[in-house]
Amino acid sequence: MGKLNILLIFGGKSAEHEVSIESAKNIVNNINLSKYNLFLQWIDKEGHSYYIENCKIVNYSLLNNCPNKQPSTLININNKVYQYNLASNKIISELDIAFPLIHGPTGEDGNMQGFLTTVNLPYIGSSVLPSAICMDKVITKELISRTSIKIAQYIYFSKYERKNICSKAIIERLNLPLFVKPASLGSSIGITKVKKADELLCAINHAFQFDNKIIIEKSIDAREIECAILGNFTDNIIVSAPGEIIAKSDFYSYEAKYSDNNSTDLIIPAKIDADIIEEIKKVALSAYRTLLCEDYARVDMFIDSRNNIYLNEINTIPGFTKHSMYPMLMALEGLTLSSLIDKLVEHALKRSKN
Repeated sequence: MGKLNILLIFGGKSAEHEVSIESAKNIVNNINLSKYNLFLQWIDKEGHSYYIENCKIVNYSLLNNCPNKQPSTLININNKVYQYNLASNKIISELDIAFPLIHGPTGEDGNMQGFLTTVNLPYIGSSVLPSAICMDKVITKELISRTSIKIAQYIYFSKYERKNICSKAIIERLNLPLFVKPASLGSSIGITKVKKADELLCAINHAFQFDNKIIIEKSIDAREIECAILGNFTDNIIVSAPGEIIAKSDFYSYEAKYSDNNSTDLIIPAKIDADIIEEIKKVALSAYRTLLCEDYARVDMFIDSRNNIYLNEINTIPGFTKHSMYPMLMALEGLTLSSLIDKLVEHALKRSKN
């Protein structure tokens, strides 16, 4: 069997564009090129799609000014999918599978998955429905609330209800402190921890800058933990031991994740009793299955002083940067990033055939 042709799709219109570039760069540097031919498709911040040839993935500026970028798209001809150069009207390559690595809106929310499904190109990661569910924190919590899994108390508002939001009523219901978040965004963008009543309105306005729906959650005095999951319903699913995030600021912010490595400690594996670890892994897997996740995901949770475990959210396209929790947790399970990529390809192709 010859090499598989993989299309790595990264960038995108979301606020997590630079994170996606860092994730893609790490994949490029670790993929086994004796097994795969790798093709790059970068989507810029305006949504324009480009084939990148002979241009190293370094940063947004270099990609934006790359002389070898060509406008491209995907086309299906006689049930074969190709990356197509729109400038020269020529086929670049036939493709076997896509690896979408666009974090956040347009990449992680089902839109990209819908496009790849339409052109009939197999891809790594959850399909349209679970991607859309997990991207929306409100829908996630609405579904999880129907199970035995614990979640923080919450309320939510759409842009149509914005004028009727009453700060006093929110505080009376949830108490302080609380978190205000965009409903469908990742990497802690747009999130504010509110400690005082007069900070709430500003936090709400800030969150609405990033989304048309916001969620407000009761703060839980707990440790922040994450598990990595790999596999599907019919396979032997790997659930990693949990890692712990110890933020030196109020919470695990965007800056803490990607800008200032001294502001957060990642404890891998987390220092938790073995019996509690097994309970954490059970909750993570239950949430993964409840929300119909496929191939892989990172499950974010809290554990309080009484060992109550709460689901925070699930990321269906977690970061793959050098400092990202998902690949580091999978390394605990004996999977290097190169072998992890192999497993992801294997699961995705098997799922597409079924």
